Amino acid sequence: MRSEPTGLSIVHLEECARIPQGKHVMLSYTSINQDIVSKITDILKGENIPVWFDSNGDIKTDIYESLANGVENAVAVCCFLTLDYEQSLSCQSELQYAQKRQKPIIPCMLTTATAWKPSDWLEQITRGLVFVDVHNVSESNIDYKVIDLINGIEEQITATSHRRIQPIEEPSYLFELIKWHYKQNSRIERLINPAESFLIEESYINLAIVDSKEQQGKEKKLRDANQQETIMGTFEDIYGVKTPINVKDIFNTCKEAERKVLVCGRAGIGKTTFCRYVSHQWAKVALWPEYNLVVLISLRSLTENRYSPLPSGKSYSLVDIVAKECFSHDLSEKDKTLLIEQLNKRTVL
Repeated sequence: MRSEPTGLSIVHLEECARIPQGKHVMLSYTSINQDIVSKITDILKGENIPVWFDSNGDIKTDIYESLANGVENAVAVCCFLTLDYEQSLSCQSELQYAQKRQKPIIPCMLTTATAWKPSDWLEQITRGLVFVDVHNVSESNIDYKVIDLINGIEEQITATSHRRIQPIEEPSYLFELIKWHYKQNSRIERLINPAESFLIEESYINLAIVDSKEQQGKEKKLRDANQQETIMGTFEDIYGVKTPINVKDIFNTCKEAERKVLVCGRAGIGKTTFCRYVSHQWAKVALWPEYNLVVLISLRSLTENRYSPLPSGKSYSLVDIVAKECFSHDLSEKDKTLLIEQLNKRTVL
């Protein structure tokens, strides 16, 4: 920085020259802060620093590009933190995946520490990191703020190059997309007024199980009794006393290597809601962390309208169905190959 006779200060920004070809610095932010992040983006690009910047911020119907390109090809991820950022599912998915892929993270505070501090998942990720202060940015001080940011990027990239990194698993952004989809679709519409909805956790009730073999025998007796116009006992006499079961323990009684659970019940009793609930809980890492992927497929979707009949001798594979049911876009051949590898290598429910 040097002073001119006019009294103005000239700030010289040095080019960040450690970024390999085809890589970039990813900026993760919420749409409410788009103006300030756009200005920072322009300054970084002016210094020949390649930047990945989604003009939609956290308002998007698909985060494929954010994960598959933004995070995967990032040498560092700058996250612009506010309470809105912490509450954004898209931002959470981006930053958690960046951490999983061992990307250097530079937290940039858009508010004062006295007004707000990261908590919950965001505090866990940013704990111990050096924060860059970018709050109260103005035309007169934005260059100074960006200098601090560039220094932070340089320091993180340098530290990463000298740090022994733990072995990194293959990209799993396809699985992360499915998690994000489960989190996004976590509300149940009311039957009377579909315009109103409530969180899926609010509609879940504990399960009760009945031994199927014994149950079938008693149901046969019930049918025979009805035909003979005789009277059976109470519900408990027929089905036995129901035993409550915790969802996380639902597979414990399965003895086979390939564990299966059949959920039965009359129409409208909540079978679909239960499946959506467990998928959502898995996505939040609140249930079955031993599974790398939980796939929710509605049998109602497996119709000829969606799956045209194939020539004799051919059939749709599980990969075909997962690709169609779990993603809002057509997968590239590269992603299909990755999905096949992931499904074969990982623990999938």
